Amino acid sequence: MQTLSGSVLAAKQQAPILLVKQHEIPKVVVEFIHQKQMSDFTILGGESAVGKIFIQ
Repeated sequence: MQTLSGSVLAAKQQAPILLVKQHEIPKVVVEFIHQKQMSDFTILGGESAVGKIFIQ
């Protein structure tokens, strides 16, 4: 359900959806974040999907 509502939010804000592993951000995602100079994120899925290390 969070993914579905997250895709609606992303579309309204014209924002990308970036997929990560629980304890790892894939290199291609890190490169995209740096290339676009992104600094604000909405995190979906809770700690079972995204580790605490990334939520600050």
